[in-house]
Amino acid sequence: MVAPSLYQQTVADTLLQIRCSQSRVKAFQLDDTARPKTLEKQSSDNVQYRNFMKENGLVRDEQADLPATDITEKREPVYHHEEIQCMFSITKRAKITTKKSYWNKSSSDSTSNTLSSDNYDRRLLLVPFSNLIEENYPIPQDIYDAHARKYFQPSRKCISYEDRNYSGFVATKARYCKVTAASPMFGLDCEFVYLEGNEPTLGSISIVNESGELMYHSLVKPPSLVINYATRWSGLTKNILDTATNSLQDVQYDIRQHLPTDAILVGHSLATDLKIMQMHHPYVMDTSILYNLSGMKSARSKLKTLSMLFLNRRIQCEKKIGHDPTEDAEAALQLVQLKLQHDLEFGNKKPAEEDEVDEQTQE
Repeated sequence: MVAPSLYQQTVADTLLQIRCSQSRVKAFQLDDTARPKTLEKQSSDNVQYRNFMKENGLVRDEQADLPATDITEKREPVYHHEEIQCMFSITKRAKITTKKSYWNKSSSDSTSNTLSSDNYDRRLLLVPFSNLIEENYPIPQDIYDAHARKYFQPSRKCISYEDRNYSGFVATKARYCKVTAASPMFGLDCEFVYLEGNEPTLGSISIVNESGELMYHSLVKPPSLVINYATRWSGLTKNILDTATNSLQDVQYDIRQHLPTDAILVGHSLATDLKIMQMHHPYVMDTSILYNLSGMKSARSKLKTLSMLFLNRRIQCEKKIGHDPTEDAEAALQLVQLKLQHDLEFGNKKPAEEDEVDEQTQE
């Protein structure tokens, strides 16, 4: 080896003259040199992470290389089955999508205040994979087929294994970031109407952020003739829905475009909302599960009751015609925020003065 000093160059000068491949040059320009193009490997010594994966029934395929998905073009959403298996992994593309999402922004900088008010890691309130199965949450059909049998118990009062079909559903994102203690929460609620054959379909949807700001609201144009507007509960009428311009596919597209890649969706009996949206999402918190006033797993409290008891806020009032999805989304999110300010057992004991409240009917 000839010393660089013999031809008036330093070692650094010589190294700078070494040719790099175009892909490596592009990686430097994009500041992407610290992460491979495939999903980055999680640290093998992260015991908490591995346990969290096992509890959720998710086995990561380290050889999976997710194809890039361009969601800037308006088209029918496409879901890749590897994503839910790898949904705690992170990609450069997913990071960029998170930063660009305006749903992450609010008129006030509430992120630090929100995190400081959490008494524990918010991920502890996420519905685990086994409960997603038990609570009839929609998940990708192939993932369901691969993992559900070990959780499914025929004695439970839920849809039979063979009767579940989520093959036509789409994901809320093309790919997901790893959920963290700082991942944003969004309250979500839907109202629906009924088509011929008593088939429910999405009528309206609202999504609010942690500051209580309305991030998204849309009426949804029914795909066929509506035979029951269920106005008493939905607040929707023919005149209202006649003004709708968005289809279900438009709503799905909007959510896929703007929802952050590590978003946590919060709702009351959220499985019903996701099914009516024909979508699945990996990170969910369900206030019908998190607040157990009766001490019995099968007896669920109404959102209306929880809101009055814990938030001192009256919703779904008799004076109003139907439910307001924005109001319900806010209430569910505030209940989770309140629980995060206390402990994991908060809201699981029925107050003595409310013994006569009927808690047996699920909303």
